[in-house]
Amino acid sequence: MAEKSPDQENRHALNLFICWELKQALQETAHQFDRTVADIVRSALRLSLPILRGAGLAREQLPGELAKLLREESISRGKEVAAEAREL
Repeated sequence: MAEKSPDQENRHALNLFICWELKQALQETAHQFDRTVADIVRSALRLSLPILRGAGLAREQLPGELAKLLREESISRGKEVAAEAREL
């Protein structure tokens, strides 16, 4: 068996079943940018993965950060109410 070049060693196939509308959108985009559909899919994945990862991280951190923010807000409001009560 022939040895693979370094470029071929780093390539992996991925078969996807997608709806007809998505395939049409990919083909139109590929035509618009004079690229192959595979190039468009690779670019879309490369660009969207950091966004998806960031969204997942935000989803994990949101409850804790939101609770902390609301706790600080309620403490701040409590101090404001107490200050207003003293003024009366």
